[in-house]
Amino acid sequence: MSATGNTHRENGRPPFVFNPTAIYHQTPIAPQTSFLYLCLSPKTKIMRAKITPFLLFNHEAEEAAKFYVSVFNGKLLKVDHYPEGTPMPPETVLTATFEIFGLTMTALNWGQEAKYSETISFAIEPETQEETDHYWNALIADGGEEGPCGWLKDKYGVSWQVAPEILPRLMSDPNPKKSSAVMMAMMKMKKIIIKDLQAAYDNA
Repeated sequence: MSATGNTHRENGRPPFVFNPTAIYHQTPIAPQTSFLYLCLSPKTKIMRAKITPFLLFNHEAEEAAKFYVSVFNGKLLKVDHYPEGTPMPPETVLTATFEIFGLTMTALNWGQEAKYSETISFAIEPETQEETDHYWNALIADGGEEGPCGWLKDKYGVSWQVAPEILPRLMSDPNPKKSSAVMMAMMKMKKIIIKDLQAAYDNA
């Protein structure tokens, strides 16, 4: 058997041809030539990759989950508790799983301070100034912090980018004068003001 595509056969079977593209896209290919055929039993189910962000909290996991659900009109999916015999008091919330914009996220209490930084953030792209204002004001409420260029920290220290969809669209304009003018206007802002971005673009 050869991984290089040689044309000889072994035991009457076609040669093994490694096809990473077919594997990545899960494209149906003949089992005799499939790399997956060699690694998986016929009953094995190939699961689609899924990433669930986990947010750490001292003891505010359920509170935080409900906060994000309220901001984004999401859904609280389930709340799990620490079992007896663990370091945390019985009935302490372990995780609160919620969904916003179709993304499943989990808030987890680990019994100590969680330190967040801007190295990881969540970006949203509102379509209107009304939406931009809503998300910005809701996320900085009760102790959040405004940052430059559409960045902010909510009251738990989690970083967000509230960047209207027009911003990357105008900044990717092939005319360098226009894209530069939009960027320079954005760099003077905290909350993004759509009409000011458009004016910078139109006047460049």
